[in-house]
Amino acid sequence: MRHAAPLVLVVLLLAPLALPGAAAQEEPTHGRPAVPDEAAKEAEDEEKVFSWNGDLKLAGLAQRGQYFGSADQPDPDGNYAWGEGGLLLEAHWRPADWVRFDVGGAATWTLGDDAYGTGTETQFLFYRAEVLFPDIGGSGVDVTIGRQNVQVGDGLLISDAFRSEKAALWLNPIYFLDALRVDWNGDSGFGATGYAFLLDRTTGETEDGYGWGAELRWKSSEEGPEVAFDYVARHDTGPVSNDARAAWLRGTLPFGPVTLGGDYVWEFGRIGDADYDAGAWYAYLKWALPTELDNYFTLHYAFFSGDDPATPEQEGYFPWYYGDTDWSQWFIGDIVGSTLNDNTDEKALWLEAAWTPVEPLLLRAYLHRLWVDTGAYHGVPPGVGNEFADEVDLTAEWTISERFDLWGVIGWARPLEAAEAVYGDDTIEEIAAVFEWHF
Repeated sequence: MRHAAPLVLVVLLLAPLALPGAAAQEEPTHGRPAVPDEAAKEAEDEEKVFSWNGDLKLAGLAQRGQYFGSADQPDPDGNYAWGEGGLLLEAHWRPADWVRFDVGGAATWTLGDDAYGTGTETQFLFYRAEVLFPDIGGSGVDVTIGRQNVQVGDGLLISDAFRSEKAALWLNPIYFLDALRVDWNGDSGFGATGYAFLLDRTTGETEDGYGWGAELRWKSSEEGPEVAFDYVARHDTGPVSNDARAAWLRGTLPFGPVTLGGDYVWEFGRIGDADYDAGAWYAYLKWALPTELDNYFTLHYAFFSGDDPATPEQEGYFPWYYGDTDWSQWFIGDIVGSTLNDNTDEKALWLEAAWTPVEPLLLRAYLHRLWVDTGAYHGVPPGVGNEFADEVDLTAEWTISERFDLWGVIGWARPLEAAEAVYGDDTIEEIAAVFEWHF
């Protein structure tokens, strides 16, 4: 296993501990538009008794050349156009300051035949049923029990354990784990989190059992720097018998308008009868331009180890429960990341640029180059090479008002030698538009 390459990243992740707390420009929040702070405060006040809210999402999507023209795709012509939607309803009851109950259900649907073999269908699911005990006895400790959204850190390992086979994974609005979570945030910037969760309600019949994790973190201020360490373990009694362990170090280090950050994960344990030794690392450099609006450049690199079939050990990185936290993170490349790759046996370099011509509108562009590590995940023949694909994505996010958002993506991906050897030589083109109503 190649653990020497990320040593520089590990030093970077630990560097914030040696700093007194350098000030930095505040990090903007990206991703799907959220309810403004004032509305959130009003909602929090209402939750002291009872409140409810909802979200309606409607999408239109079109793709052609799926799977790079592979003959295994549902439509041999490779042209698809379909609709998707999601309706979420949540209720919040806070009978006292020391307890809150949250429940939520969703209906999601596909209209027409999509590019992944899913025809017109609808599914219903309770994705939230939790009890929260906030700030127990003024100690800063929160305890949450039940079905809940558990995102740990930047979400590289634990973000979304619900795996839907519906088309656009980044579009699915359901995130949950059946879990017990305990959070503590101290006054000195230190904090800790412990969590335990079930496997049988996450990825289907191939997994059963439970998992758990613990985190210790430190953050000097709202802007950083920060560092965190997690240990995550699984006890899988299902047929896969994946008893992976992960030691996870991450951090950010701001220098004025420039921020350095990243993650390093070492995985070990056993999968079936094989010893496990795998790893991943991610690094980024972000430069926030000196403008009043949200303009920046970010250079990213990610590595997820692949298995070497010539050894008895399992070196292929297990991607845990990553989800969609933003464009290309962690579905790296909107097309390739949500269809062909699974954050294992992969290397990716991408440049992200953002421009805000007017305050309600955020435009971003992504240029990706993707490689395989060993090629075992895709079954790349020996001697073909490791270049997998290039992808370009252009996105737009328009906050129409506090209640309405409109966003979309235009994407293009071309296969390189490794993908051509396994799938085909067609390019993939996609366009998608999504309308959201928050009520």
